Order: sequence, then C-alpha cells, then structure tokens
Amino acid sequence: MITSLLLTLLFTSVIKAIDVIPPTGTTYVGVWPDLSAGDTPAAFNRRLGFNAPVIQLAQSIPLPVYNYVTGAGGEALFTTADATNSDTGYYLTVYPDSGLNQVQDSDIVSLAMQILSYQSKGRTVYLRWAPEMNGIWNSGWGLMPTLYKSTWIRMYTIIKQIAPETVVVWSPNSSYGYPSGATLDSVVSAEDKAALDTNNDGVLSSADDAYSPYYPGDLYVDWAGVSLYYKGPGFQNLNEPQPGGYCTNVLLGNDPFYDVTYTPFYATYCTGTQPCMISESGAAYHVDVLGGSSQMAIQQAWWQDCITNSTFHGLFPEMRAIFMFEHAKVEYDGGVADLRDFRITNDTAIAAAFAADLATMNSSFTWATDLAPGILVATTAPASPVPTGTATISTTIASLTEAVTYTYTGFSTPLVDGEVAEPTATVLGSAPGTLATATLLPGAMQAARVSSASSIPIVSATGLALLLVCLAVL
Repeated sequence: MITSLLLTLLFTSVIKAIDVIPPTGTTYVGVWPDLSAGDTPAAFNRRLGFNAPVIQLAQSIPLPVYNYVTGAGGEALFTTADATNSDTGYYLTVYPDSGLNQVQDSDIVSLAMQILSYQSKGRTVYLRWAPEMNGIWNSGWGLMPTLYKSTWIRMYTIIKQIAPETVVVWSPNSSYGYPSGATLDSVVSAEDKAALDTNNDGVLSSADDAYSPYYPGDLYVDWAGVSLYYKGPGFQNLNEPQPGGYCTNVLLGNDPFYDVTYTPFYATYCTGTQPCMISESGAAYHVDVLGGSSQMAIQQAWWQDCITNSTFHGLFPEMRAIFMFEHAKVEYDGGVADLRDFRITNDTAIAAAFAADLATMNSSFTWATDLAPGILVATTAPASPVPTGTATISTTIASLTEAVTYTYTGFSTPLVDGEVAEPTATVLGSAPGTLATATLLPGAMQAARVSSASSIPIVSATGLALLLVCLAVL
C-alpha cells in the first residue's frame, strides 16, 4: 500500500475550475454525449444554446490499451470537453467490465494519476465508480455487495491519496422496479445472499433495501447519485408520456403506477452533509413501436417533470446536478430488443422547446462559462505515444537473485495531454549480459521503492508544458 505519493504536474495554461457544488439555489444540468455516434459536447452546447457545466464520459478499468489504428480502448476523450472552450467539469464513469476481482491497486493508481492530470489543468473532476451495482445486468460487479464495498474502500483510499480533490460519487440504479428480476438463486456468495436479504424472509424482493448492502459508509462517499429513467408505463415498451410527479415518486420510493413501495433514495442519502445528483437520466422514445405519442410529447413530459420544474427542485434542494443521457440504444429488458431514443437535443424542434423552458427558469441553473479564445484547443490523436516523464525504480523480482532497476517512462494518452499511460520498463539485471524488457502499468510504482527520479519538461501540441515528478514509498 502506498503511504505517500507526490505527483507535481505544472502546466503553462491552467483554467479556473468550475465549483464542485453549484451556487445555492441552483443546479447543474450536465450531459453524457454519445461520442461513438459522432456527437460532441460542443455540438450539444450549440444545439441547446447553453454550456453544459459538467461533461460525462466513460471508460473501463483495467484500462484497455488504446489502439492507434481503430481508436478503441484508452481513456475517455475529455479533450472533446476542452473543445467547448469553457470551464466545464469532467464526470468520469468507470466500469470494471472484466469484473471487480480483476481490478488491481495498480489500475486504481493509474486512474488516480489520470484524474490528477485533469485537475492540474484546472478541471473539476467527479468520479463515478462501478455504478448501478444493484442491477443484475452488470455481471462483473452487480449483486456483489461484499466485494463491492471492500473494493470501493480500497479505491477511495488510493484515489484520495493521489488526487484528493476528486469528487467520488456512489451511484446505484433507482430502486423503482428492484430487484429487476434478480433472485437470491442468482447470487453466488452466501455472504452476499445474507446481505441482500435485508428483511430476512429468504426472498429478494421490493421489500428489501435496494441500496444499503452496497453503501460503503459516509467516510468513503463525497456525493450520492442515482440513475433515473422513464421507459414506459410499468416498464412496458409503449410511447406514453410519464405521469406528473414521476421523478418525485421514484426518489421518494413510490411506484408511479402501482401500489408498491421501494427504498427511498433522497430521504436516505441526501438529507445529511453530502450533496446528491441524478447521475444519468432520460425518457425513452420507443423508435420501432407503432402508435402512441410523439417523441416531443415523451421528452417534454420528462423535462417538465424532472428538470424545468420548480416544485421538483423545491422538494429536493440537495439534488444539485442532473445529467442527461443523450444516447439512442437498443435495450433488452423484458427479453425483447427495443431501440430507445433518450435524446432531447437531436431534434431541432424538441431542442428549441427544451431551451425555451430552461430559459424561463434560468436563475435555477448554473452553466459553464466561456474561456478566453485559444486557452485550450483539442488536438488530433498522435501516431504514437508522447513521452511525458521518467522515474527510476528499484525493487526485487522473485525470479532473480539480485535487485534490478526499472526505468519507468510515462506516455500521454491520445488526445489528452500530460497523462501517464501505456508505460514501458527496461529491466536491467546485475549480471553481465542480462537484459530483458517488461511491460508495466502506471501503478507499478506502488509495488516498488523509488531510488531516484528525474523529470523532463514536455511541450505538447496544445502548448501545455508538463513537469512530472513521481515519488512512491512503500
């Protein structure tokens, strides 16, 4: 375990970060754009006429190596947020797609260093780790409360050691519809079965607490978030607008359609000292379903109930951010493929109606502020990694009889300056002629003792100069 890690990153251009919490009485309306469909944060801002205060993007952990040919893998492309030329914050969602048991300390250290590089450029960073952990659809981390909590605490500790300003967001799926078809038979661990059966009746049902088995404790959570969607009346694939008060009922633990109650989110997690957010949200327009209401009617009912609704904001003053899920995707709940369009701004008329409603309540929202022209400019992907710094690390490898030295070189990730990823290390043995090459993750420093460190200034394509100094002590 790392007891100290000093990472100093100096840039020639640093912006003033947007506030972690919006001013009293206001809310952030952030966005999760679909980069894979060609959308960008800047395009979203132009369509809406407002600058999103926080941009959400996602990546996996362990981090897949970036493919310079296909563009797959690597870190979330937050340079698309930089291209808005605003003080927008970053909201990084991280999915342990290979399973929580595959996440090593070195992976978390690498993530922390990535976040620290964002903060060193002046960005506010929120981290949503392994969200919707109470959902059966997340096979790598869902319905695993014991491992989830222990991994969370390990993650939180490392992140805060390296990048202490990170806002760590604990974010389950809303309890509405819980347990979404899951049964105790689908839970492998006996310890997890006992933890999930919160009322001890031997059955996993809506009567069980949908959240508490996964909650790591107030000491390890900065914000609490929740996923909140409308996908049709009673989860049916029908194009019918949601009833008034839908979002209010879901947050309070009331079924909007039937006489069923669920675990209340807001009363449980948002009335103390930590702020709350709706981490991702939207109403589904069922593209291939014939008949019913228009997409305008579906989306307008959503935002007038859950975003541009002064009564809603008055009831939930600690709900300080709402994120729009601007995607269209196929979902399979119910066993049937259903193309659902959650986007509000993809249609000109719908976007204009939404913007008009936002304008009537503009004092209730805080938006990102434009920067002076030319402060940050997005770049294109380099043909190969760009070196950013070097540290020499000494350790002992079990297969060798004597100590060896690692020369550790960090590389910037495509489109993101000053970040350490995909490093290589040359292993120099003490015996003459002994030479081998190994691949190290950035977090490999946590398993070694640094004997010396050197730093090199690099001026990147965006005109940012990086000075990287790494010091790790066992």
